[in-house]
Amino acid sequence: VRDYSGDLNLEEDQDYYYPRSYFIAETIIDVVSSEVLKSVMNKTLNNVPNTRIPHYNVFRKYAYDKILVAKAFPNWKEGMEFYEKVYDMDFNNPYVLQQGALYLAYKKKYTTAFEWIDKAITQTNNKYFSIRNSHAIILFDANINSSEETSSIRVQLDNSMDILEKCFKDDKRKVFHAIRYAEQAKEYINRFYDDKAFTYIETAKKWLKEELKNRPWDKGLSSIIQSLDQIKY
Repeated sequence: VRDYSGDLNLEEDQDYYYPRSYFIAETIIDVVSSEVLKSVMNKTLNNVPNTRIPHYNVFRKYAYDKILVAKAFPNWKEGMEFYEKVYDMDFNNPYVLQQGALYLAYKKKYTTAFEWIDKAITQTNNKYFSIRNSHAIILFDANINSSEETSSIRVQLDNSMDILEKCFKDDKRKVFHAIRYAEQAKEYINRFYDDKAFTYIETAKKWLKEELKNRPWDKGLSSIIQSLDQIKY
């Protein structure tokens, strides 16, 4: 890592480094303290306009990822305030609401997470599959570990699986939805070990095997399929 003195170095109070490797950048983020990361993210948000960031749509995806924000803002209220500011500065972009909702769900603030993801769905007229996928994730995570043993809990879990099924059938990025479906199916059968749960497992295997034909190099898919094959009913 070395000091960077290129075009980005516009503010005297902002430090910039230009890592030559993506892996170095990832390592820096892994080892940096939460306080330093929070400071950098806040300074970047305040000092660097969106229009000065190349490929901002890609930047948004990684810079506001729930895991990264969770590390920088372990206090969920501060994290929520960060997303609110990003949303305001990004012209009320629904994708910011989506990522904020995932962060809030990660922090187990499900009521607010549902409010945010519902707002994102409304803004996009329920047309964007990644936002619908996030809705399914939040719905599932909010209910799968509930201590209640009521039929309504299972209804919500089934609704989540149905959303992912519709996403898989209608979206071109099928592998994205199939992987999440498989992850949820494994959690589902751990809680409800019955015919319906096993049907989800079989559906997940079918989808992933179809996708593996187009991605024979993808060892991650093979690994997920193997884990599903180990589940016997």
